[in-house]
Amino acid sequence: MIMRFCVLIPTYNRATDLSACIDSIVTQDVLPSECVIVDDGDLSESELALVRERLGSIRLNYHKKDHEKVRRGLSESKNIGLALASEDIVFVFDDDIVLERDFFSSIMDVWATLDDERLMGVGGTISNLRTRARIERLYNALFLLTGRAAWDITPVGFQAWDEAIKRQQKGYYVHGGLTSLHRSRALRFPFNTFRGGRTALEDVDFCLRAKNAGFHFYMEPRARALHNTSAVSREAMYQYGFKESANRREIFRANATQTSRYRLWFAWSWVGWTLRQILAGNLHKAAGMIAGLFAR
Repeated sequence: MIMRFCVLIPTYNRATDLSACIDSIVTQDVLPSECVIVDDGDLSESELALVRERLGSIRLNYHKKDHEKVRRGLSESKNIGLALASEDIVFVFDDDIVLERDFFSSIMDVWATLDDERLMGVGGTISNLRTRARIERLYNALFLLTGRAAWDITPVGFQAWDEAIKRQQKGYYVHGGLTSLHRSRALRFPFNTFRGGRTALEDVDFCLRAKNAGFHFYMEPRARALHNTSAVSREAMYQYGFKESANRREIFRANATQTSRYRLWFAWSWVGWTLRQILAGNLHKAAGMIAGLFAR
């Protein structure tokens, strides 16, 4: 059975990265019927014309956000894009993602073979993320940063993932910029905005709320992509850490059981998450995380 699907790409002043992403889409063995682009920045007419030309027979559904009515932010863009999408299965990509071969067919095989009303999405893995060493796995276990599945969200809001999986696995977390979602199910859990801009951890919050409501994901290791993390429109490391920590605190408060046990669990995991930044030499991000935890 051939299933139709579409692609959603939120973008913000990354025309070169977006072009590379589009190029990797149109060279796939199976193509989407539609590409929804939600523009949070300023794509020029010439850049947009080039995107339209590269898409060929794939329908372009372009939406330029009106910032007098809708603020900038990745969560807002995802919500708009999901509402605009015309197919039941929607691939959500960061604009600096480059797909490897057979990405769509590998994921759509999963959707076609599973009759599962609790399936929220099917995700792919990132090829250029490093594989975690055994000592790092032990570190994560020590600070309760692991789940029952290889891809999971702990009850207090920390994500666990493993790019090295070799077979398709059921889980409860996917990379927010490299996944496919069941549109009508995803619309039940709009992406929260938290603290402005290109919000950190909107995918963590989404996955935790879906998990708490009884939904799950599947990870398909055959579906792989490069995440060529763009330097364009990225926040300073201090601000990134500040927002991540403040948002994680909000995720915990909104979704976790508020007992002493869970508060201690959150605090212990937060120490481990922040200490890892210090050990890796990311001192500006760690400082932001410390400030963000206590922000009002």
